[in-house]
Amino acid sequence: MAASLPRMAAASHATARCAASSPTAQLGDAPPTNADPPSPDVPLEKGRQVLVRLKAGGDVSGELVREDDEVLVLRIAGVETRIPRSDIVSVTPLRSLQERYRSMRAIIDDNDVDRLLILIEWLVRSGLLDEARSELDHVQRVDPDNPDAARLRSMVDRLLELRRKSQERPRKSAPQRRSRAPRPLRPGPESFPLLSDQEINRIKVYEIDLDHPPRLVIPKKTIEQLFARYGDSDLLPADDEGRKAFANKPPVEILRTMFQLRARDLYDQVQVLELPRSLQRFRRDVHNGWLLNACASTRCHGGLDAGDFLLYTRNRNSERTVVTNFLILDRFRTSQGQALINYDQPEASPLLQMALPARTARPAHPPVRGWRPIFRSPSDRRFRQTVAWIRSMHQPRSDYGVEYQLPTAAALRGALTGRPAATDRR
Repeated sequence: MAASLPRMAAASHATARCAASSPTAQLGDAPPTNADPPSPDVPLEKGRQVLVRLKAGGDVSGELVREDDEVLVLRIAGVETRIPRSDIVSVTPLRSLQERYRSMRAIIDDNDVDRLLILIEWLVRSGLLDEARSELDHVQRVDPDNPDAARLRSMVDRLLELRRKSQERPRKSAPQRRSRAPRPLRPGPESFPLLSDQEINRIKVYEIDLDHPPRLVIPKKTIEQLFARYGDSDLLPADDEGRKAFANKPPVEILRTMFQLRARDLYDQVQVLELPRSLQRFRRDVHNGWLLNACASTRCHGGLDAGDFLLYTRNRNSERTVVTNFLILDRFRTSQGQALINYDQPEASPLLQMALPARTARPAHPPVRGWRPIFRSPSDRRFRQTVAWIRSMHQPRSDYGVEYQLPTAAALRGALTGRPAATDRR
């Protein structure tokens, strides 16, 4: 779900022991930074990062939200994802930096200065500056004239000083900030209507390219329901042996059959573990490529000071932000009733035309003080990338079945200030 999900492999305690005991290790070597395998001192508890190995192949990592005998729920890139227990091979708790530091420190002798210096360099790279300073205090007691320890001491002292100054700076500059003009209101997640996990997953299902599928999971129970509800179709095997073989197919092949059957009542049970290719392209080339930077400042479509075409600007890489903003682009209509995205003629999309110079755009961007075109011409690289993204979306277009009320400046301003909009009839 953000870009593609990270794939992590667990490293054994033996790796750490090897790095700590090898007589040929150099100062520039680093202790292992991967997660240790599961062990009694690493509990599987809520809030811990875990690595889930899937029967269908591949790994998924995220924050453990909850678990029971039927399902495990992870928060991946800010989005909760349900993974049935029947689809899981193993769940590996990942150690925190502090835990890995303590584990590595425990196997290094107090007088082994070379290995302690390697550990200190790792602590610095990991941002554990207080621990690095403590270890340096010990090393310089054991070997007061060690030049590498002196070099690291200078580095750690400078980093600690920078950290101290950065923590003090807001207090020193506060009077200057109070004298500046107030910043425009920027809606947060408590007021902006963001899509739910289920709605995001449903949109991802509809946008899957079966020839280049994302990683996905189809629970065994969903396949059983598919047989129960659509078993009369010639697309499904009728005998037990055939159904068993069907259930063992790759998830994308099962989904292909679900699409052929239009089994939309089961789409929500398909767990899509990352953005489909078209939405990844949207995030990279459009959303983060130019849309948020050029169109979604707080003075424009990312704040409440201009218009009712509003985009969410926080956590720009999260699936919740990306897919919500995509749906806004998909659903929004101009004052003339035009859709922003023309899927049949992408180059004619108002989304693109209104980003061109007004003299050549059809339609042109409304006259707004301070507005500047984003693209110089249709040959602009970003213009062409956006056209390619629109062409990559699934055709023919389908209704996602997602009920979503587009945000308006008046409603969000009321939510932020505590004064309901005049049109609020709740």
